Amino acid sequence: MRALAAALILPAFSSMDVDAQEPYRLPPAEIVSIVDAPPEPFTVVSPDREWLLLVERDAMPRIADLARPMLRLAGMRIDPAANARFATRFNRAVRLRPLRSPEAPAVTIPLPAGARLASVDWSHRADRFFCVVITDAGSELWGVTVDAPTAPRLIASRLNTVFIGPRWHRDGTSIICARIPADRGPAPAPPVAPTGPNTQETAGSTSPLRTYQDLLRSPHDVALFRHYGTSDLEVIAWDGARRTIGTAAMHTAVSAAPDGKHLLVTTLEEPWNFTQPWWQFASTMEVIAPDGRPVHRIEIPLVADVPIGGVRLGPRSVQWHPMRPATLLWVEALDGGDPKREVPHRDRWVALEAPFSGAPIALHALEHRARGIDFFRSPTHFVFGEYDRDRRWVRETIVDIAHPEARRVIEGRSIRDRYGDPGSLVLEDRPGRIRVILQRGDWVFRTGEGASAEGIFPFVRQENIR
Repeated sequence: MRALAAALILPAFSSMDVDAQEPYRLPPAEIVSIVDAPPEPFTVVSPDREWLLLVERDAMPRIADLARPMLRLAGMRIDPAANARFATRFNRAVRLRPLRSPEAPAVTIPLPAGARLASVDWSHRADRFFCVVITDAGSELWGVTVDAPTAPRLIASRLNTVFIGPRWHRDGTSIICARIPADRGPAPAPPVAPTGPNTQETAGSTSPLRTYQDLLRSPHDVALFRHYGTSDLEVIAWDGARRTIGTAAMHTAVSAAPDGKHLLVTTLEEPWNFTQPWWQFASTMEVIAPDGRPVHRIEIPLVADVPIGGVRLGPRSVQWHPMRPATLLWVEALDGGDPKREVPHRDRWVALEAPFSGAPIALHALEHRARGIDFFRSPTHFVFGEYDRDRRWVRETIVDIAHPEARRVIEGRSIRDRYGDPGSLVLEDRPGRIRVILQRGDWVFRTGEGASAEGIFPFVRQENIR
């Protein structure tokens, strides 16, 4: 009986067209018009407040973008075709318009046909901007000037934005970017068969570990991570002249000192870890002098044996002092990174000035864990933020390191006290892509949501720092 049933059914299957596939079905046109209604473009104002970029985007991600290949490696998702972080939503067009002449028509910037617009960024000179676009061939960098917006120029192809996106140099005309090494070959092929079992071993100590997704799982994952993460760092002038910084490596960050000469470059160091994401791997930070020589090196260890709520040992939040030519600032723990240890101060900020040959100078010790830092135009004035994890308490203190006895607490509250939130300090852009606290005499400014028992009332308020 079963054989007869099978014989009767088989002709029906054999008559089907195996190449036929039913297309996606759409709802009624009224629903489509609502869902696909183009959203308002988001705006990017030039630093001089003279020009406005209108960046247009799709209401919904496209099927082709959702279907792009994706690699899950070391806590991130990589688009191998673009050599960039995987994304499903892109911008589609950008238009330029004079901000003070709203009646003037917006000029559409002609980018490569079918390109996905990943990002735009103004130079602080306000006379040009760049666009990062993704094509079927990879990621590209295009430059546009406000006096010739319909003639964009290709500045660089083969971008590698897995870790580092293009950024303006301090001069406002050249761009620092990471590119795929010219001699890079094809991606590593997966093994035909495993060379052995997938094992992990631990011994010698116990340490709490958070769980993460998309971690490295095999030697092939390690090879792929190295392949797509390795880049050459270059400084590319607007006229196309190029200068390579160091050698190809797993560069994860780069920033220029205010003097426009020194660079701070962060690089991952092997071996990789199978239980943690890439941002907790060991790394080195090097200060690169104008002649290309590394003149200072900071070792960042693998995040290991860190208690819950604690921090790793060594420098954290390493950055340039925006109002000094070439001075590094960073935080270091004074409690061994352990929040349960009873100490008078948990963190401190230190500074190290060029030529980076002496010992770091202590700036300010914090009773609680460091929560951020803001700068005034005066290079000796800071706003230090700190956070008490046990009480969920935040504090901000103005300190003049030349007169530390005159410090003043300008915020101290429970992080849950939204009604008492005084708002965030307003920053201003200074030449050279420097941001400091906006100050008018003894007055600074804050903005906030304005949560209250009567509702949300966003505000701008001024505050006397004396």
